[in-house]
Amino acid sequence: MSGHLSVDDRWRIISLRFNQGMTPNQIAYIINCSRITVFNILQLFHETNNIIEREGRGRPLLNNRK
Repeated sequence: MSGHLSVDDRWRIISLRFNQGMTPNQIAYIINCSRITVFNILQLFHETNNIIEREGRGRPLLNNRK
């Protein structure tokens, strides 16, 4: 498993789930990612109808340098 999934892989997850009817376990095996990642992408798609990551994710940057 590597870092973030490409946009193509994210759309492939959606396609495999809704067009092919595959389970998250099957998709995770094919895409080579965790089952949780598949669930997260499916949830993101369900909530936003898109697969692009939400704004404001991650730890905020520290702006205390002088």
